[in-house]
Amino acid sequence: MLKDLCNYYDYLVRMNKIIPHEYSEEKITYVIDLTADGQIHAIFPLNPETSKNGKIIPSIELLPFRTGTVYFPESRPKYFLGLKLEINEAGEIPTFAMTDGGKPSSYIKNFEKCKAHNLQMLEGLHSPVIDAYRNFLSNWNPEAETKNAILLDFVKSHSNAATTNYAFCVDSSMKNLLHEDPALKERWETYFNSDARDTGSNYNGICAVTGKYGPIARTHNSIKLPGCSSASMICCNSNAVEGCGHTQSNNCSVSVEAMEKYTRALQYLTNDSNQKKHLISDKEKETYTVFWSMDPNEEAEDFVLSLLYKETKTGDSTFERVHKLLNSGKVTQNEVNAALTNLADVEFHILEMHRESSRISVRNYTKNTLSDVIYNLAKFQQSLMIQEDSMPLSFKTMTDALLPPVAKKQNLSAKRLLEIQDSAFQNGYLSEALGLMALNKYHTEFYAKDRKWARLNTQLSMIKSWLTNTNKESEELIEMLNKENTNPGYLMGRLMAVADQIQHSAKGKSTLSKDYGRIASKNPVAAMRTVMPKMEYYLKDLKEGSKVYYQKLLDEIMDKMPNHNIPIALYPRDTGNYYVGLAQQRNDFFTKKADVKGIDEDAFVVAEEDGTETE
Repeated sequence: MLKDLCNYYDYLVRMNKIIPHEYSEEKITYVIDLTADGQIHAIFPLNPETSKNGKIIPSIELLPFRTGTVYFPESRPKYFLGLKLEINEAGEIPTFAMTDGGKPSSYIKNFEKCKAHNLQMLEGLHSPVIDAYRNFLSNWNPEAETKNAILLDFVKSHSNAATTNYAFCVDSSMKNLLHEDPALKERWETYFNSDARDTGSNYNGICAVTGKYGPIARTHNSIKLPGCSSASMICCNSNAVEGCGHTQSNNCSVSVEAMEKYTRALQYLTNDSNQKKHLISDKEKETYTVFWSMDPNEEAEDFVLSLLYKETKTGDSTFERVHKLLNSGKVTQNEVNAALTNLADVEFHILEMHRESSRISVRNYTKNTLSDVIYNLAKFQQSLMIQEDSMPLSFKTMTDALLPPVAKKQNLSAKRLLEIQDSAFQNGYLSEALGLMALNKYHTEFYAKDRKWARLNTQLSMIKSWLTNTNKESEELIEMLNKENTNPGYLMGRLMAVADQIQHSAKGKSTLSKDYGRIASKNPVAAMRTVMPKMEYYLKDLKEGSKVYYQKLLDEIMDKMPNHNIPIALYPRDTGNYYVGLAQQRNDFFTKKADVKGIDEDAFVVAEEDGTETE
């Protein structure tokens, strides 16, 4: 996982989507123009543009990473000048050379540190701007420059002279800024990734991520996650992980370079500006899932998240092709590849994290081609199908179906969404916990006065997905009625659907499954003591063709019952099968209506007035 994040960081750098870890963005307002011998020739704005109130707009420049006390190259005037750029009562720039105690001031100390560090870094390097900067540092004497005319004029006309940052050029050439010099940048990158730099590491070893020898990170950069304080992913602060005489993070064998890369890549994925494309978060549970790929246009991320949230991508032919596939039921890997075209082989990564206190733990990490991800999603959608023409369900639709319809559910929604997502990406079927949750919701809402069929159908689809993974081979659930299914709950559901249909054919209404289904789904024997006599009574009022048809159907169902008897009790898994059997037998009545001859046509119409329609 860490190696993949490092590779993603390298990819982001190549695509100019992230700053290389050796650099940082800094605001530079002015440029100090040096002569070849290092004298200050002029000072002028780096960016010629000004704001509406006339203030100079700083330019955002890529400078070597600001680390340590002094920087290379230095951009702060109190360091590279050793002066505080203000004018005293005498009309001079004060030197602050000595303190009241007769010791060198902080400005002089800062300049000496800057001079020593920068000259050391420049050793052996040559270019016009580098030579000019070296001459400047070597010859500059802060105490002798208190009346420097160029500095005095500049300070008088610029109130921010002491507090802003500066760049350097030579002979007024803006094309040759010091911090952009190729030789300087190469020297800096070599230094930054070597053990010469003070990285805080106290141990050199082989990095477990890159395989390179170098300084091992003693501490790891924190990651700022949405809605909470920063936290670190790597922690070895325990005796249990210590070995070979190493303590704490020396045991994790992650180099400073790899640490910088993976933390920056992870921070990019969780940044506010990237959350919509890369992140799903549950702030209540402090669980976060990030997605990424090596797709330059991030179409793969857009594509998967659009499927999750059921966002419309008008005019996107790829999106429409895949949606059509998901709606078609069974699909093959080749069909998915053809629909995705150039996105099929894009490597797609899914990282799920959990935050505890100041630490981040990894819940799950998977990587696969986008084709495989979509294929798994297609299999998941197939497991949700109650009938052949079922529409694909988005993760958000399923999430909403598990929550109270009117509750404030933002945090719970994110929690359920992550759990559904786990089921789809990892298993291809809904988990048992979510399946039982959907069953409880369905069992309650199915018998309510005001039934919401869209919610009920979604809940039933989720129940079916769970059972598809747990049922035995003889109890297989498919996208239509399975007459070979021997699960007692499934058979009881079919039996109640037949009872409803017989009642409607005889009396024009169908209320048995609603009136007695709550009991039949848990204690079938108790329910059938009342339902069976009613069915026999209604059968007497039917035409002979309908009577024969239904009697054969009842016999076929009872023949598959254990010992040809109604079961005494149904356990939760069988109760779920009951509701699937009930729905699929109802749907089968509609699909068989046109195919059956000699039977009363009304026998295949379920009355809507009693709320038993099969939408």
